Amino acid sequence: MAHPKSDPPGRLITHFANRDRQSQKAGWSELWDSDQTDLWDRGMPSPALIDFITTRRDIIGRLGGGRRRPRALVPGCGRGYDVVMLAFHGFDAIGLEVSQTAVNSARAYAEVELSDPSAYNFATEDDEKRRATCQPGTVSFVCGDFFQREWETSCFAPGDDGGFDLIYDYTFLCALLPEMRKDWAQQMRELIRPTGVLVCLEFPLYKDVTADGPPWGLQGIYWNLLAEGGNGRMDGPAATDGGRGPFSRVAYIKPSRSYEMGRGTDMLSVWAPQEPSGDRKRPATAATPIPWCAHYLLNDTPAPFPLAYTTSIVVNRVCVRPSSQKQLAEARVAVPVAGARSYMKGRLARVVRLPARRSHFQKGLGGWVKLELYCALEIRPGCVAGLHLSYRAPLDMRCARNLEPAASPSELD
Repeated sequence: MAHPKSDPPGRLITHFANRDRQSQKAGWSELWDSDQTDLWDRGMPSPALIDFITTRRDIIGRLGGGRRRPRALVPGCGRGYDVVMLAFHGFDAIGLEVSQTAVNSARAYAEVELSDPSAYNFATEDDEKRRATCQPGTVSFVCGDFFQREWETSCFAPGDDGGFDLIYDYTFLCALLPEMRKDWAQQMRELIRPTGVLVCLEFPLYKDVTADGPPWGLQGIYWNLLAEGGNGRMDGPAATDGGRGPFSRVAYIKPSRSYEMGRGTDMLSVWAPQEPSGDRKRPATAATPIPWCAHYLLNDTPAPFPLAYTTSIVVNRVCVRPSSQKQLAEARVAVPVAGARSYMKGRLARVVRLPARRSHFQKGLGGWVKLELYCALEIRPGCVAGLHLSYRAPLDMRCARNLEPAASPSELD
């Protein structure tokens, strides 16, 4: 086999040559609109994924907690083969694509397949027979940018606790520019439920990581991103954040069946989310002051209240309550970090009721101010997440009294 770098550029590589991050979405949409899906379309769901969800009940069986159907997400779902297959195996499945043409194609495929399932959706004839007695999960397709959050509102009903029990990655990470990999890992961690799993069919592992893409070679990339917390750049310093990564690998499987395109090198990795480590987990104290500013002044009624910090922090406690007063099992919050390009995001580990006491500032000793801050952040229609921060921090009270709203509530949705 010729070395990948000696091969002539393929159509995909040529199409994306000299395209920056901002033009990636348009590049994929152009291929869908010009009917060039033969560049990546496999024509059927992943045999490796089917075998995994039908044989590893020790992992799949606990998803959803037994109280509801587990929810699955397939970003970059293409024509939706894996989305429909997951529904046949008991998931409420959602496919995400950047192209409306792709979404329309996936919906058309799902309509036909759900009414007359193909045998390739099942590992064995027995699985197919059992499917006839079971009601499949729901199937839906959403057009949106994986790295933005607007598309999530169409995935969950009001009052839904959000998050996904299973996310499947195949030919998605390898389609992204290397500079986007760190954001991919962060977004995956934000979308996955604390008890969920990220399943990755690692491809292409045979390709040199320094060769042009897409598809970009991924040998060692998943481990660097997910286990080590690295930047996924193996053509240079694969920097890590100094601590463990956002996931721990719970299974690493050589599939007995996979696509021929993988040249026999595909591996299936399964990842469970874990809490970050290092300084970010230590509560702030008087010895580690954190300058801060608030864009909204506190009042008696909870309202969208973004906070900007000059340094990344982790709050001591986070509470959540929906407007209906029914407690959620979990929620997601986003706190803007001053001077950063993106939001610092975190997931709640437990839920307690917000205290009834009103927000207030209380003077401390020695020129310090003990800040007890209650606020509300809009996370999706019908729900608000409340933050409780309690620690010492330097504060200019005059500034706090005179702050003006930085955005209207509608702009924060």
